[in-house]
Amino acid sequence: MPGAARRDVRALRVAAGSDSPKRPRADRYAPAPSDEQLVTSALAGKRNGLDELLRRHQRWLYNIALRMLQSAEDAEDATQECLMKIVTHLTTFRGESPFRTWAYLLAFRHVLDRKRSRPEQAVSGFGCYAAYLVGAPGEEPPDLAALPTDNRLVVEEARLSCMLGMLLCMDRQQRLVFVLGELFEVSDTAAAKALELSPDNFRRREDAPSSRPRSKRQTPCCGATTRSSRPPTWSRAFAPCSRVLV
Repeated sequence: MPGAARRDVRALRVAAGSDSPKRPRADRYAPAPSDEQLVTSALAGKRNGLDELLRRHQRWLYNIALRMLQSAEDAEDATQECLMKIVTHLTTFRGESPFRTWAYLLAFRHVLDRKRSRPEQAVSGFGCYAAYLVGAPGEEPPDLAALPTDNRLVVEEARLSCMLGMLLCMDRQQRLVFVLGELFEVSDTAAAKALELSPDNFRRREDAPSSRPRSKRQTPCCGATTRSSRPPTWSRAFAPCSRVLV
């Protein structure tokens, strides 16, 4: 991976909160009480056990939904829907795999099947997004370091939002693979189990993102067709990094 691209991915990882030591996907994840103990408590009718179980995983699920849907409002709704699905299916948990693997499989299936968000509807593939970038103003400031701090933060957030927009060019399955493997650095073994894939299959999907548009429609998209076009209003729908919970 080129140095610039590696730095960009690293910036996205920080923005995604993947450096948080308390994230539930950490390799040394061993909370006390365990998730399985909280499940037993919840099934016994103890509300505190259920509340703690959901609270423990809510933020991470929100961060995944935010990167998948690129809309804070949709991510919040999707997170609540995922948690509700976990609650209503809790009696089917048999302990044959770690609780988080079981719960994330339910959540990921829901996000993959959920209706497309407004940002997703605005982008139909890499060609569409390229047209938007061509139409957006592209002047670089003469000296970024000389700009006031607030201005630099705006430029940096715009750059990250642009990179996040590239994720919308992938289909949802490929996007989820990239988000888990590259942004949140989930191990291929853990991610493969949560997606019901073999580790080799997960690695192949992670290494070979699709460059094909999700739709064969040839209608204009992204609201930009010429270099003089103004950036479309949907670009404001991309979730700013400050909304990520860590």
